[in-house]
Amino acid sequence: AIGTTVLLLNVGEVDGRHLGCLHYTPMAPGRRHRSLRLLLVAVLVNISFWQSTIVTDVTESGKTEDASSLYPSKRLPKVFTIVILTMNRLNSLQRLVGSLMNEGCQYGHHDEAVNIEIHVDRPKDGGTTAWLETISWASNLSWPYGEVDVVAAKENQGLRDSWFNAWRPEGDNERAIILEDDVEVSKLWYSWVNGAYDSYGQNSDVAGFSLQRQNVIPLTDGRIRKGGISANDNEAFLYSLLGSIGFAPTARIWREFLEWTDCALEHDVDVYVDGLITSRWWRKPKNKRSMWEQHLVYYMYHQNMFCLYQFPRNSTLGLASHWKENGEHFKGKTRSSHGLVEDPAELGNFRFPSEPNKFDWGANPVTPTRRKTLIVSAALGDQEPDTFSSFLSSLRKHYSGDVMMAIATNASPEIRSVLAKYNAKHSEVDISNVQHSMDIHRFKLYSKYCTSEYDYCMAIDFRDSFFQDHPFKYVNMDGGHDLIFQSLGRSV
Repeated sequence: AIGTTVLLLNVGEVDGRHLGCLHYTPMAPGRRHRSLRLLLVAVLVNISFWQSTIVTDVTESGKTEDASSLYPSKRLPKVFTIVILTMNRLNSLQRLVGSLMNEGCQYGHHDEAVNIEIHVDRPKDGGTTAWLETISWASNLSWPYGEVDVVAAKENQGLRDSWFNAWRPEGDNERAIILEDDVEVSKLWYSWVNGAYDSYGQNSDVAGFSLQRQNVIPLTDGRIRKGGISANDNEAFLYSLLGSIGFAPTARIWREFLEWTDCALEHDVDVYVDGLITSRWWRKPKNKRSMWEQHLVYYMYHQNMFCLYQFPRNSTLGLASHWKENGEHFKGKTRSSHGLVEDPAELGNFRFPSEPNKFDWGANPVTPTRRKTLIVSAALGDQEPDTFSSFLSSLRKHYSGDVMMAIATNASPEIRSVLAKYNAKHSEVDISNVQHSMDIHRFKLYSKYCTSEYDYCMAIDFRDSFFQDHPFKYVNMDGGHDLIFQSLGRSV
């Protein structure tokens, strides 16, 4: 429909994402309260992006509230940020930056600057020679695709807090990847991550995208898929466990997660998830300050979120390689986890499915839940059967779900015949008893029709509407928002 009023009603799930951490009551997926939410439709907000220089010796960035649109412009943001976490492993940092410098990364093929922020944590024993050499090298780095900012910590943060302070997005449209210095990336990483952002960056069940060829199945019981994590025919897929080796968070979810984490850390919230080996790792005292992942594991678990992966056809290759350098997590011989994929065909030439397959903690397929939807419209003032035929015939070319039409009590037999032909339910309204303008009264009708039987209800103008695609195709069907604005009067 072009230039028409659309109203979306969501009878969806209530979650604890915006609740204070002390009052956060996690509920198992599929058992959340049902409640009527109103999602209105309206104007896209045009967001400006800018880049500011970060001064050396910054240890924590501020947080800013944002009012960006749920459905932002499809154009890429003007800046993509690469955040590198390092300390005193200069050789590792140089290897990572060298892989980022590969001309095959094709940074210039996207209409955005690519900035690098190098966050240098301070060693526990103070400003060592290796630490100072790392800062010096990073400060003199020449990067032709954007700005370079070096953020040197005044005191030791530890790996956990380094991650939590790495990136604080202000808008929902921002893009970034966070890399520890012992990671090496494929030349295809940037095209893949941007494709993932384009396809799933606004999905409320996708916490982020990982370059990792994940092989960890964290369950401690027997509900584990035989054969390990499926390669999913080498298509992108969603897995319940995050991948920290090259992690690109979705901006809105990452910002909300950090807000929750700030509170959780202050009040020492227990982020143990029963049945997961990651919880046992986190309970070890030495890991509490270095293991950031468990907070996101806990958050994703209670919000029923996933991380996106894609494995190349060649099982020895990945979008990133982890060298497992000696540090807070690893001790021993350094080795590369995978070779680096170079052929886009190994990744399906970056074709992302509209509804990627999902896998649970045991790497078992998750059966998708079919959403029940309803189209509602008030056709009280029109007595032309052809208008009903135009509306319903165009709708039924794309949509087979329920339809409810409010019609006048004196609607003609021809109109009723059209409704029956296109399997549209109807409700008769005596307009002589309507006390207010029909423009107002119709919303009372919509609230009556949109019962808890439905997950989503879309209310749309009748006389000037014509459907050219499935009406719910471009709607975020995850129920993560209370208000949706859609622009009016756009040409197609």
